[in-house]
Amino acid sequence: MTDRLIPLYAIGAFLAFTLSQAGMVMHWKNQEGDHKGRVWHMLVNGTGAVATGITTIVVLASKFRAGRG
Repeated sequence: MTDRLIPLYAIGAFLAFTLSQAGMVMHWKNQEGDHKGRVWHMLVNGTGAVATGITTIVVLASKFRAGRG
């Protein structure tokens, strides 16, 4: 029974990670002034958002392809 819930948990967790990383990109983008390392922070958070977004899509696609099983 719990083995069916693990992919759903993974989807929720990685979706939350993706949204938080994307939110941090927006945070750094909206920073006033010339914050040292702002571009670096945006790059790191953007990479994190893309990586966790791809992971979310892969887990979601594999869950749908597996069917109910």
